[in-house]
Amino acid sequence: MGIMSNGTSGDAYVRDYSLEKGRKFDRFTFADWVAQVAFKQYQSMQFHDWVPLEMREEKLELKVRKPKLEWAKKVLAELGDKPRTTGTHVYAAEQIMLSKMPSTREMKLQAIRIGTLGIVGIPAEVFAITGLKIRRKSPLQPTFTISLANGWDGYLPPPEQMAMGGYTTWLARSSCLTADAEPKIVAKVLELLDAVAGEGRAKLVGIGRPPYVQAVLDSKPSVYWRLDEFNGPTATDSISGQPLGEFETQIAYYMPGPRPPHFPGFDADNRAPHFVGQRLKAELPKLGDKYSVETWCYNAMPTDVRPVTGYIFSRGPAGAKGAAGEHLGIGGTESGGGKLFFHAGDDLKGALVGKTPVGLRTWERGKCWHQVVLVREGDRVAVYLDGNPEPEISGQVKPNATCPTIFLGGRNDGFSNFEGKLDEAAIYNRALSPEEIVAHYRAAVGNEQ
Repeated sequence: MGIMSNGTSGDAYVRDYSLEKGRKFDRFTFADWVAQVAFKQYQSMQFHDWVPLEMREEKLELKVRKPKLEWAKKVLAELGDKPRTTGTHVYAAEQIMLSKMPSTREMKLQAIRIGTLGIVGIPAEVFAITGLKIRRKSPLQPTFTISLANGWDGYLPPPEQMAMGGYTTWLARSSCLTADAEPKIVAKVLELLDAVAGEGRAKLVGIGRPPYVQAVLDSKPSVYWRLDEFNGPTATDSISGQPLGEFETQIAYYMPGPRPPHFPGFDADNRAPHFVGQRLKAELPKLGDKYSVETWCYNAMPTDVRPVTGYIFSRGPAGAKGAAGEHLGIGGTESGGGKLFFHAGDDLKGALVGKTPVGLRTWERGKCWHQVVLVREGDRVAVYLDGNPEPEISGQVKPNATCPTIFLGGRNDGFSNFEGKLDEAAIYNRALSPEEIVAHYRAAVGNEQ
């Protein structure tokens, strides 16, 4: 018997926007893609005359966000008997309809085991990242999610998506659950999966560290953020295994990071957050005037649209006037035209500027990610790019801040925050040598490159 059902679909679409030119897309082409994938899997299938079956089901009551009733009544009262011709009118009417519905929703959640396969049923349009969370944490492998199972309770955006906005989060009958609904549902279906797993539970196999990660760890960083979180607001330091630092709102988590084949030294499914004008802030009280910052960056902002394209790293008190502190970024119309630059305080004209344009991300995936390393040793500052032993930037800049507060993805006063992805951020309480920096890059790209 063939079965077809919706998988995760709340924020997913069949087109691949990472391609420069979209592939032909019609029902015949799409059907052919599906058939090819299905046939390939069919050829390697293992057949069984019997497999264990388990199923658990539980109902979960969740709150609905309060509609904007007073606003809606005012809008419709002013409209009177006239036709509803604008989006505002329609949205106001939607609030009235939502107010007449129950203040909670009862959702039927299911977990099914077929042999070692796990299936989750959720009566909502589930976002892709939610399905990835469930799959990664499930005791059954593989596990997949069926959306719109046993009902329809609208979109199920993760909490961070509520801050980012978009029509899937607009308060309406199609998206009415409170922001904490998604983590509650994930926790419950994982409980159900645990209950059905039995002897089908996947055995954890130790996976060695990828070469780049091992190279960084061998250099003894004091802090190392892998930046592969599913959600915020806290970031995890892989050295201590403890939370260290907080993401601000509007971060798109768990996006593709540098990975094979272009970067064979990373995990095959390496992930990274996409910063959209917000930052990661942390307190590092032991950071002195000799330190290094190493990270990978993927710039998504054109370099000719604002004075500074975006700051990658900043050290200084939060919100300080005049940008007291020291800052590393990608220059813009007034600061180096797409090249790395470093300056202290708010002195853009006195900035040290690099030689190589970093530029906007391209359709060539291997050229989108860049290793950037800042080395401060007293008054001396050097910045290295993509494993080149010769620094992009080298000069004398007196330390402007002994402040323990650091920012990734933006400046300490919030000016020209970064638009793009950062990954694998390590901070060392010493100056990295050029040889170490080159070795790290070689570990990422492979020694043959």
